[in-house]
Amino acid sequence: MPLAGTIRVAAALCCCCLGGVQLAAQTPATVDPREFGLDIPPGPVQVGNGEAIATADDDGKPVVAKLLVDVGANRVVILPDGRLVSRPRQDATSTDRKFAPIEKDALAARLLETEFSGFKTNQTRRYLYLYNTSEEFALATSRIMETMFPGVANYAKAQKITTVEPDVPLVVVMFRTEDESDETPRHFNFFPDHLLTELTIGLVLMIMLSAISTIFPVMMGPKADPLTTPEVIKPEWWFYVSFRWLKLFSLSFAVLSTGLIVGAMLLWPWIDGALRKITGKKEISVYIGIVATLLLVGLTVWEAVVTH
Repeated sequence: MPLAGTIRVAAALCCCCLGGVQLAAQTPATVDPREFGLDIPPGPVQVGNGEAIATADDDGKPVVAKLLVDVGANRVVILPDGRLVSRPRQDATSTDRKFAPIEKDALAARLLETEFSGFKTNQTRRYLYLYNTSEEFALATSRIMETMFPGVANYAKAQKITTVEPDVPLVVVMFRTEDESDETPRHFNFFPDHLLTELTIGLVLMIMLSAISTIFPVMMGPKADPLTTPEVIKPEWWFYVSFRWLKLFSLSFAVLSTGLIVGAMLLWPWIDGALRKITGKKEISVYIGIVATLLLVGLTVWEAVVTH
C-alpha cells in the first residue's frame, strides 16, 4: 500500500479500534477490513496491546512492526515507516526486539525519492508536511492541523475513547490541484501499459499508411539512366538526420553514437527514473524530449537546404 494512502486507512481503522476498546475487551466484534482498504476476510477483532511483531516488509526484508489489531486469522501491524499492512498470524509472531519507528528526516527522504519527487517538506512536533503548493497555503494548512489536533484529542478523551501519541510521524500531503490528489497511480508501467500503447500506435500508423498508399499511389519517376550519375545524391527526407550526422562526425563515432541513442530510447523508462532521482525534477524527460526534437528538426532542415 502506498505511504500516502496509508494515512487515510490508519486514521479510519484506529478510530474504529479505539472506539471499540471497551467492547473488544468483553466480546470481540466482527468487522470487514476491506472497508478500510485491507484485503483480508472479515473476522472477529481483538485490539492489540502494542506488542512488537517480527514480520517482513513488502520487499521481503525482516522488520519489527507493532501490533494494532487481530482480525480473525490475520494481524494488522504498523511497519516502522508507518505503513499499515496485514499479515497472516504465522508470518507475524511476537518478538523481544523493540519497535523502532522511522524518523521524520528518513521518512521525508523516502517519500521524496518515490511518490512525491519534487515536493517540498516541513516538519513540526507531530506532523511531516509534503507539498507542491505555495508557501502561504502550506503554512496556513499546517497551522490549521496543529490547532485541530488538541481539540480532536480532548474530544476523544471526553467521549471516553482511549488515545495515545502516534508512534510514527503523521504525514500530511498538500497538492497544487485537485486532479493531482486522486489515488490513481503516479507512474506509467513500461509493461504492459507503455508496450501496448506503442504497439497500438504502430498498428494505427501502418493501417493509415497502407490506406493512403492504396488510395493515392505514387507514380514512378523518369526511367533511371545507369550511365549518368546525378550531381547531387540525397536520401529521402526522413533520412536527412542520419545523413547529416554522418557528415558531421567520423564514421566510427557516428555509427556508435547512433547505436547508443537507439539503446537509450529502449532503456528510457529506467533512465527516466534515475534522472528524476538525481535531479529531483519530474519533467526532466520533457525537457530532454524538447531538446531532442529541436535537434532532429534542425539537422533535417540543415541537410535539406545545404548546397552540395
